[in-house]
Amino acid sequence: MGNVANAGIWFVIQRHSLVNEKTLLDYDDSYNMRWIDNLTREEAIHAVLRLGESESNLLENNNYISVYDHTIYDIAIITEELLNASTDLPTPTHDKLPSSWKGMGISKTKDTVNHYYRDFQEAEIAFLAENGFNFTRIFFNFVSLGYPDFPEDMTMINEQELRELDQLIAWGMKHGVHIQLSSCNAFDGSASFDISDEEWELFRAYWEAIAVRYAGIPTCYLTFDLANEIQPSPENVTSAVNHLQDVVNSVRNADPNRVLLLSFNDNPWEEWVEGVADLGLSLAYHPYYPEYIMKGEQNYYAPGDTPWPYPYFPKRLQTTDTLTVSGDIGGKELRLDFWVYDPFQVTFDNGETIKVTVEGDYIHEDSCGPRFYEPYTIEIPEGVSSLVLQPLQNEVTFDEIGIVSDTESRWLIPHEDINGSSSLIYEEGKEWSSEKNYTAEMLYSNRIEPIQKVAEEHNVGFMINEMGSYAAGIGWDVSVKLQYDSELIEILEAKDISWCMCEMDCMSEPYWEVFDEWENTTVENYVYTSEDGHRHIIQYSVELLEMYRQFITK
Repeated sequence: MGNVANAGIWFVIQRHSLVNEKTLLDYDDSYNMRWIDNLTREEAIHAVLRLGESESNLLENNNYISVYDHTIYDIAIITEELLNASTDLPTPTHDKLPSSWKGMGISKTKDTVNHYYRDFQEAEIAFLAENGFNFTRIFFNFVSLGYPDFPEDMTMINEQELRELDQLIAWGMKHGVHIQLSSCNAFDGSASFDISDEEWELFRAYWEAIAVRYAGIPTCYLTFDLANEIQPSPENVTSAVNHLQDVVNSVRNADPNRVLLLSFNDNPWEEWVEGVADLGLSLAYHPYYPEYIMKGEQNYYAPGDTPWPYPYFPKRLQTTDTLTVSGDIGGKELRLDFWVYDPFQVTFDNGETIKVTVEGDYIHEDSCGPRFYEPYTIEIPEGVSSLVLQPLQNEVTFDEIGIVSDTESRWLIPHEDINGSSSLIYEEGKEWSSEKNYTAEMLYSNRIEPIQKVAEEHNVGFMINEMGSYAAGIGWDVSVKLQYDSELIEILEAKDISWCMCEMDCMSEPYWEVFDEWENTTVENYVYTSEDGHRHIIQYSVELLEMYRQFITK
């Protein structure tokens, strides 16, 4: 029920009338939509009218056809004038993606099976173009082609939805922004290719229909990202590669020149990456590290520090590894949120050693390891300035650690799920630090370069088509994102790697919403009036946009 309610709330927040720009429900003076209050008759009528005005598709006649009934784009939308116009957009090839692509992704449109639905907006494409971006990646779900009826027969698609794709591509051509269409979910809404033969056939048929429709559109305007972070389980890699070969063959039979990619999450199976590259697909990677700064996961006992460069703190501690904590720690408590089966020891610099055998109630009884209802506490003796923690039999896996005293509680989250020793420094009143930091250069060497090398070995293209921090509503200070994003982009620019920030709404909001992603940012409005007279407003972070533009205008 919670997911249904959240989907409904999200739907209402995201929609507004294209006539008067008002949301379906009015906010009160405290910017509250009063979700649990009864609507007045007037409010209900306004909501229905604004819903009807929120997109032309709701009031138009829709025509459903089979996905196997191939069509071509509407020449009244993608016109000969657009096709014959000169462009500065670079041309990708099967073996090389342009290093000059610089973009932002667009999501929250037609990208989920929960039927979050919003029309593509020319304002977003215009906003990117006017600020120097020449690339966008569209998070797209094939299920949305069944809107608004969503027939049970998933081979049936709405021609009007195809025309909206035409319009999106036409806007990209008009404004000089390359469109990368990315399939963001499997048909069951998951990120897994452990799907049936019937679902694979649907996946193939949909991509074939899209390829046939846009065959002949110059590659400088359009590429296909066949799957966004969808991968099989290790035992199904061979089968998935074989099925994916059928998809690739169908697309290339329809349009041999169309450049195809597949996007990998931050920790893909090596066999899957190799198998995809063997098919001649360009590789795209999403380097979401350090995990906490990138995604702001919510399953922590306390919020962690977010310095950048980030202290080197691997998640896993093997029996040959040690965790050293030094600094102003005497007389305080070491709090450990971890998963542990077997004893470990803690050695203090006063010579005292304690052996810890953890017992108690577990919060996740049937998970991969025991985790406690509250962080485990170790009392640090007075006068101690350093301690060393080491497993005695099996690894310890940390979710977070903290130093707690009467005056403050300060926590740190591991930067990623790897093993290794680390040496952390705690100073009261300051952020955690380390003798060794996790930097953008380390991120490139450890995570990006291995995928890039696979692409080079298979003579296929490579890019970073999704990156950056989500903040997840926690509200990191904008300075953290500025520093992190700029350092990573500097590395990518030096390596001639094209890049696309994860989602435009991580920097801006094209809706009437309170801007809450980044603390201490300056918010301004971009106003765009489309040819049909509709007025669109995009809120954006001045500091972030100025930083990105420094790389775009070089």
